[in-house]
Amino acid sequence: MENCRFIKHITPTFTSAVAMCLSACTVFIACNGKFPNAPVTYQLTVLAGTGGTITAPSSSPVTVNKDAATTITASPNTGYIFQKWTVTTESATIAYKNAASTIVRLTAGNDTVQAVFVPVPSGLNPVDPADLGRLEPGVNYNYYTGSWSSLPDFSACVPEASDSCGSFDVSEVPHRSTNFGIVFGGYLNIPYGGDYTFYAKSSDGSALLLNDSVIIDNDGIHSSPNEASATVTLAEGKYLISVQYFDATSSPACTVSYACPSIGIDKTTITNGILYRPFTGPVPKIIITSPAGGETYHLGDSLHVRWIYRHFDDMVYCDISIDNGANYTLISQYAFAHTDTNGHMDWKIPVNDSLVTQQARIRVRDYPPGGDLCVSNAFSIDSN
Repeated sequence: MENCRFIKHITPTFTSAVAMCLSACTVFIACNGKFPNAPVTYQLTVLAGTGGTITAPSSSPVTVNKDAATTITASPNTGYIFQKWTVTTESATIAYKNAASTIVRLTAGNDTVQAVFVPVPSGLNPVDPADLGRLEPGVNYNYYTGSWSSLPDFSACVPEASDSCGSFDVSEVPHRSTNFGIVFGGYLNIPYGGDYTFYAKSSDGSALLLNDSVIIDNDGIHSSPNEASATVTLAEGKYLISVQYFDATSSPACTVSYACPSIGIDKTTITNGILYRPFTGPVPKIIITSPAGGETYHLGDSLHVRWIYRHFDDMVYCDISIDNGANYTLISQYAFAHTDTNGHMDWKIPVNDSLVTQQARIRVRDYPPGGDLCVSNAFSIDSN
């Protein structure tokens, strides 16, 4: 026994060995006042900063044994995301400071641990339609291998494979059983403006970004899938979306969902029909050659529209936009002969001051609408 001294006194006056053992042996234990093997305990205080709450432990402060593992969990309020844990005296060691749910140990004394939350980025705007180009369903991804305990800087890593898939579900990507990472990227279509709640569920860590701003930080090691969420106000349109994911030694899992109850969208997986990626298919079927962009026309002029159509036994629609592609108006329907691949038409610009713009664009699209299309570069229309 630690901090104790054993003092044995034997009085050899009995001839019986048994009697000597039972009656003549006296053992004294002298201790220094400490109970033998008593655990060392400290006080752990867990606080939440502005923008969230602590869900584990259920109360604070809490008495914990030295070096014992204690689970701490932070939950962000609507409009915030969890960022990191901070400690006061460095007596506490935290397994993963960037994970909302992690393990803390007190090694040298009492300590205070605090969760830091940051507001969800505001002012996110849809991507300019003129910058989108042609899109197709799905997302692109880069696949990496490596051993990490938190999300690495993937921009400094070399992907081992690149391809496309239909969602952010890790099961759609060929991968190792452990120690790998994936970065998904594409465009998210928001059909109506509203408050959208996003959910990222993964083991191990993940992060969801919109327009390159972190919306959900679900980083760290999760022995079982952990879900984090955040709510952000979005207008109608398309947004850059990226999901970063890594797996260490857990069973790989990653899914992303969203919901907007005010417009009737219940929690649903983000997948084809919601996700788009830059077109990587064959040579475009429609190519506009005129206007090339940068020209200036005047009200009353003939606008010379020229295009190449690689499916020449069909029709196309010609549309004009005066707001950089946000809205279009039909100006002509053109029927092709079976031997003609070069489409052309002249459209006399009406003498209407409402058409004066520096952001005009021509769109040529398949008939019926919904198939291939091509949008010209911007040109100007001045008053006559």
